[in-house]
Amino acid sequence: MPYPIDNRRATLTVDFHYIRRQVGEYLEITMSQEEWDAEQNEVINDVIKDGLQLYYYPPLVENDQTVHEWTFMRPSVKLTTVADQRRYPLPDSFERLIGNITRGGTDSTSYFPISLTSASRLRALDALERTTGYPQYCAIEPADSTGDAPQTLILALHPTPDAAYVLELQYQAMGVMIDSDHPYPLGGQAHGPGILYACLAVAEFRKIGDQGPMHAKFMQTLAANVARDRQRGARIVGYNANNAGDGIISRGQLRRRNLINNEDVTYG
Repeated sequence: MPYPIDNRRATLTVDFHYIRRQVGEYLEITMSQEEWDAEQNEVINDVIKDGLQLYYYPPLVENDQTVHEWTFMRPSVKLTTVADQRRYPLPDSFERLIGNITRGGTDSTSYFPISLTSASRLRALDALERTTGYPQYCAIEPADSTGDAPQTLILALHPTPDAAYVLELQYQAMGVMIDSDHPYPLGGQAHGPGILYACLAVAEFRKIGDQGPMHAKFMQTLAANVARDRQRGARIVGYNANNAGDGIISRGQLRRRNLINNEDVTYG
């Protein structure tokens, strides 16, 4: 069968169809996707899933002490509050909050950022002072789940909003799968080769049962892309639950916010 010409790349962007052809050739299944049977299609799709997971949540690169988190996986969203509503569903792709939540609009300078605290501390604050107003604190809580769908997260606010406020937040997102209907992986053109080599590294391990040249090429490309991403403006490397880098909060400020506590004792 002649080489397939459908879904050929017209640009340098790496897409789902190109990755499938390259993985198929490496696994000696051939590039002709029309010749693949159901099992071969499943094998290649599984390799791509594992490759995406490997790239979106990369291993440590040489001389690094913390894992890298990609800037392209940090979208910003707006959320509008409702009077007397305390909890709000977060996007399905939400993993964790980055920094504080801010007030959107032209009058945002008159409102302090909404600080992240624990769910237990937010409940304690609500028990001490059950009021409404512009929120000062927030917490991330897990939504109830029966296992029928991936568990989502909820944003809880204190005080409970007394009006409609437009809030802006940035978050670390989860990776997304690619397929024929959604062929483009996250990261765009710059990260396409890295994602391809991640998939080939997974295919290599399945083929020979060990890490080899494809894994070495993946790690080399990953190191270069991590360096490029940091130049692009990644401020947080690794987990940063204490909001380091967003300004220093004094002990007095923490005490006034009832955020200094030890074994259920709050120092206010």
